[in-house]
Amino acid sequence: MNEELQNRDMDLRELFVAQKYEAIIEILNSMEDEDVYEITTTNWSVVKKYNEMERVDLLRQHITFVAYTSLLVEYAGQRTLLPEDDFKEKYNLFEVIFAKLQLE
Repeated sequence: MNEELQNRDMDLRELFVAQKYEAIIEILNSMEDEDVYEITTTNWSVVKKYNEMERVDLLRQHITFVAYTSLLVEYAGQRTLLPEDDFKEKYNLFEVIFAKLQLE
């Protein structure tokens, strides 16, 4: 991800923390498909890695990032930027994580 896209991602995360969901959607709506896809898949890869490492502690510590990434996946799915199978795989990860967090 290039620096400009990283900065956009950070701006979106800050809006998420501030619970400004309408502003997030407005920004995402104004972005190119490729950029939304890149931010979504990059963040999802980080969450996936933590999950694969069985680092529930990191998932819990960074729950806001996990939730933000879930929002991105949901948005990308609704915008049809992810093929249905890819969306289901990504969405399923969050269900797995939620179940793990409930057990801890």
